[in-house]
Amino acid sequence: TLGTVSFAISDTPDFDVKTGILAHRCVHGNGIPENSIAGLEETRRRGYYGAEFDVRITQADPGVDDGVVVVCHDAVYGEVNLETSTYSQVAALKLSNGESFPTLDSFLKAGKEGDLHLTFEIKNHADMASTYRCADKVLELVRANGYSRDKFTVTSFDYEVLKYLRSKAGKEGLHLAYHGEKSPDTLNADDIDGMAYSMKAFVEHPEWISRAHELGISTTTWTPGTVEDMMTFIGLCVGSVTVNNVDLAQKCLERVYLSE
Repeated sequence: TLGTVSFAISDTPDFDVKTGILAHRCVHGNGIPENSIAGLEETRRRGYYGAEFDVRITQADPGVDDGVVVVCHDAVYGEVNLETSTYSQVAALKLSNGESFPTLDSFLKAGKEGDLHLTFEIKNHADMASTYRCADKVLELVRANGYSRDKFTVTSFDYEVLKYLRSKAGKEGLHLAYHGEKSPDTLNADDIDGMAYSMKAFVEHPEWISRAHELGISTTTWTPGTVEDMMTFIGLCVGSVTVNNVDLAQKCLERVYLSE
């Protein structure tokens, strides 16, 4: 035996779909912190499809603001609880590279150049009122920054929040993607036009990807970190992969693939 070969076979290849790279929490590492403007700019410089990041809203500051949407994965940064602090308190924070603590507004302004696609998750807050307040502010900001729906995707694990945004924005106002395990037909019935599902969900239901393509629903999965994972989802023709190891993803996508 000289060696072994492992390969995946799809009986419904769709090579019209070119899988794109979404940098998870933007490109980070080597001095670039996650969820930073520097990471966003590095994502653009490398020519990836887009950047993924997370948003939360600060506490309202009476007479000053009704809360500011900031970019951060965790509810607490350092020792500051973002959701129970006013923006004036949060604004004093710095990222590890000295960058000012980023807001969604700053990300939207920085992300307008070129073809970069922004995908951002409205995190579940400690109370639903804050989550919906964040959703309202997100809609306000994308409108104020003149974003067309093809340039960004809003995601959430809370299906009701997505339905709420659809009712506020209409079909053409926002591209919305669900983090969950509902079928494409269920999403289509509620005008939710994106699936941002775990690898497990798509591995268990690979037929959802091809059905989503038929319905015009976008597909992305998170977060393949091995060659095997990458090859699986390239073979399944997922629309994009949300990855930390962008270099590995790029190498896999540069390979030549053959179909029958």
